Amino acid sequence: MSKIIEAARTHYRSQLSGGLQKLHVEEWDTDVYYTNNINYKDQSRLIDLHASGKTSDALIESLIVKCRTEKGDPLFTNADRQVLLHEADPNVILKIVTGMNAPKATPEDIEKN
Repeated sequence: MSKIIEAARTHYRSQLSGGLQKLHVEEWDTDVYYTNNINYKDQSRLIDLHASGKTSDALIESLIVKCRTEKGDPLFTNADRQVLLHEADPNVILKIVTGMNAPKATPEDIEKN
């Protein structure tokens, strides 16, 4: 394996080990843990769905690839897709995805204020 490939792999793994963020979902009486560090394949799928005008599908895909349990295991699977699309409140799904994508304050940002 080349040095550059190993460096890319090491960098990506360090990003994944950065920890999970937590978002409380009052409507579901639960905490959702998530990461915005997803692999290129998943990110590409999200971009393709958005570009195709499939916003609802993109929102659900975002939940499936980003949401985790407290231990870091996937919270949703592809088997949950239809329930999320047809039997879950779209406002709650939008709230979760928006919360996951909101910019987070860094220690530098906090010091500036």
